[in-house]
Amino acid sequence: MDDLLQLRITADEGLFATLMAFARIAGLLHAAPLLKMKVVPVPVRVALAVLLAVVISPLTPADPDVVTWDGPMLALRATSELLLGAAMGFSASLLLSVLDIAGTFLGMNAGLGIATQFDPMSGGNALVLTRLTASAGFLVFLALDLHHQILLGLVDSFLIAPPGSGILLPTAGMGLSGVVGGLFHDAMRISMPVVAAVLVLNLVSALVTRFAQQMNIYFSVGLPANAMAGLWATALAIPALAAAVVSAGAGMRGLIGSLVGVH
Repeated sequence: MDDLLQLRITADEGLFATLMAFARIAGLLHAAPLLKMKVVPVPVRVALAVLLAVVISPLTPADPDVVTWDGPMLALRATSELLLGAAMGFSASLLLSVLDIAGTFLGMNAGLGIATQFDPMSGGNALVLTRLTASAGFLVFLALDLHHQILLGLVDSFLIAPPGSGILLPTAGMGLSGVVGGLFHDAMRISMPVVAAVLVLNLVSALVTRFAQQMNIYFSVGLPANAMAGLWATALAIPALAAAVVSAGAGMRGLIGSLVGVH
C-alpha cells in the first residue's frame, strides 16, 4: 500500500511538472522568433511544446510544496508560467527587431519607402528592404545556431524556477528598456552609411537643380541615384547587420534568464 501511495505521489508530481513546463514552453514558442509567424501552424507549435515539456520536465522536477490540483490555484500557476514563457519569447524577438528597425530606416532614406510586400512575421505589409534585411539576418541567426541560445535559456529558466514556481520578475522591465535603447543605437549605426550617401547625393542634386532649373536634375537623375546609392550602402552595411545579429544571439540566454523569478 505504501509503495502504491508513493507511486501515485510521484506520478502526480511528474504530471504537474509536465503541465507547468508545457505552459511555459507554449508561451515561449508563441512569441519566439520565426516560430511566431502566422505561416507556422498552431498544431506544430503545440506538438513542439509537448515534446520539449516531456523531455525537460523529468530533468527539472517540480517542488513538492507547489504541487496542487486545486482548480483556481492550478489555473493561477499555469497562467503565471504561460506569461513567463511569453515574456521570454518576446525578449528574444525584441533582440532581433534591430533587423526590422534598420531595414525600415534604410528603405525610407534610400527612397524605397513606396515599395512594400507582405510580411509573414506581422501579417501586414513591410518595406522590401526591411524584408531583405530581416531575411538575411535570420539566415545568419540560423546558420550560426544562435537559436540554440533560446533553448539553453529555456533550460536555465527551469533550473532557476522549477515547473510551477516560475514568475516574471517585476524588475524585468528595466532590463528590457535598456535593450530597446541598445536596439535603436545599433539600428542607427547600421543605417549611417545609407544616410550619409543619400545626404551627399541630395545636396549635389539640389545644387545642380538650383543652378540649372530647366534640366530638372533632381527628379530625372537624383531620385534614381538615391535608390542606387541606398542599395549600394545597404550592401556595405550587411557585415554590421550580421555582427548585430551575432551580438543579439549571444545575449539571448542571459536576457531570458534575467526575467525568471520564483514565487
